[in-house]
Amino acid sequence: MARIKTYALDSEINPQDKLIGSDGQPGDNFGKTKNYTIQSLQTFIGTDLVNKNITLTAAQILSLNGGNSIDIIPAPGAGKMIFVMNALIHLDFNTTAYNFAIPAGSLTDGVGLRYGTMDVPNDNALFTQNLNSGVDTFFIGDPLGSTSASYPTNVALNIYSTSGVTVSQGDSLVKMSILYREILIP
Repeated sequence: MARIKTYALDSEINPQDKLIGSDGQPGDNFGKTKNYTIQSLQTFIGTDLVNKNITLTAAQILSLNGGNSIDIIPAPGAGKMIFVMNALIHLDFNTTAYNFAIPAGSLTDGVGLRYGTMDVPNDNALFTQNLNSGVDTFFIGDPLGSTSASYPTNVALNIYSTSGVTVSQGDSLVKMSILYREILIP
């Protein structure tokens, strides 16, 4: 076996990656070398925080015209739910500003984040003035949730627009760094 320092670094860590360790449980396997997956260690330690970086293209953003949604974090699987803790959103301005518009006086139309078809409670970042900026813009959403909300399980997190929202121009990327918990429902 080669020296550990000669192995290449893995720049993309995933749950199936393996680490080497020694069995510490007294018994027949005590002190023996074992493989441990990142997922098994995460489960043992109980860390369910995930940070996901997402880049939406101008074509994706323009597809929000007239009501549409884009899954940005896939459904986590049966018996699990996504709970957003924080989102840093960066409008990486290119050359043409978006022209998102909502009907005058509307209190229900807009762009936001959803768990499936349920609005993320207290989502406060995706305002049209932020998306329509003509310069690089950073905005933070802290949708800390609501104790009265009933959160759905096994649904994707998506960015959506209501049917009254219009947008016909713009060429900037929207980069998102979303910190969320993936919760296993007992």
